[in-house]
Amino acid sequence: MLAALAFLCAALCCTAQKAQPVVQNIRAVPTAQGSISVTWTIPPAAEGTAICSLQIYRSTMPISSAAELAQLSPLALLPSGSISYTDSPTDGRDYYYAVVSRIKDVDASYEDADVFSGEDAHELYYDEDFDPPQAAEEGRLLAVILPGMNATLAGARATPASPSGDRPDADDSSQSTKKSARGDMRRQPLPYLEMPGSRADDGSRQISEAAEQAAKGLVSSRTEAASPAAQQLAPHIFAEDSVSPSGGDEYLLYEVLQRSFVQGKYSSATALLERFLAQNRGTAVTQRAHFYLGQAYYFCGDYPRALQQFLKVENAYPPLAARWIDSSLDLYEPERRH
Repeated sequence: MLAALAFLCAALCCTAQKAQPVVQNIRAVPTAQGSISVTWTIPPAAEGTAICSLQIYRSTMPISSAAELAQLSPLALLPSGSISYTDSPTDGRDYYYAVVSRIKDVDASYEDADVFSGEDAHELYYDEDFDPPQAAEEGRLLAVILPGMNATLAGARATPASPSGDRPDADDSSQSTKKSARGDMRRQPLPYLEMPGSRADDGSRQISEAAEQAAKGLVSSRTEAASPAAQQLAPHIFAEDSVSPSGGDEYLLYEVLQRSFVQGKYSSATALLERFLAQNRGTAVTQRAHFYLGQAYYFCGDYPRALQQFLKVENAYPPLAARWIDSSLDLYEPERRH
């Protein structure tokens, strides 16, 4: 029955799209990162009109008519060329999606420019942190629903992501028995030592004086064991980020890395990765972004901030994080003695 409905809507769409720009080929697919990737294609420009933005809707029931659409609030307002949106529901329910256009009238000369034809749409994976918000009042809503074309027929459910990397055994979760990369018992947590955020703007402490003194003592105890000529490690790129993904958060992280980290622009990478992490992302991509942010601070010589990031993903990548934590401490200690 669903197949028949999709076929009927496809036939109707061929006629409707001659006069109205309706998005096509909508799909909603759960990802390994615990989110739902919604994708679609942009239609050719319709005579006399142009798409000025897109609105995406979400419901726990299929969206099959304009009347049902009118009962919903937009999930997000996207740029006109967007072809992808990543949703991160956490309630474990099945969701259905619809994408509709906001349009405006244009004259023939403007239409000939083919600005909204979607030829460059593959470059527009929208992210509300990197892209400016769209004006909701621009254009008028084209409240046309064609199930199977611009509205999904099947529900999609986000499943919890499994963190990348080896996880420690449950029996070894106690902080009091945790081992370092060298095999010795670590009786105290690694220090933050004047980490950004250890003091508030007014100078008041965010951690206790006793905890700060204990952390300083732990670092001091490493001084004799530290290498007299510690060298920086080589940058680490995860296999998942060595090739361009098809879309979603993975694609956005890949773009950030290509624009900054891969080129050795570590100061720029810290800013871009901080902005990337300001948004809700899947677990695996968030962990990798924290690790890249730690590396960016590390190569900028900001070892306290680097430590802060590596410690956040210590359980996700135990051997790898331990190696970078030790190197950060070894490189930081000579600076403290000068």
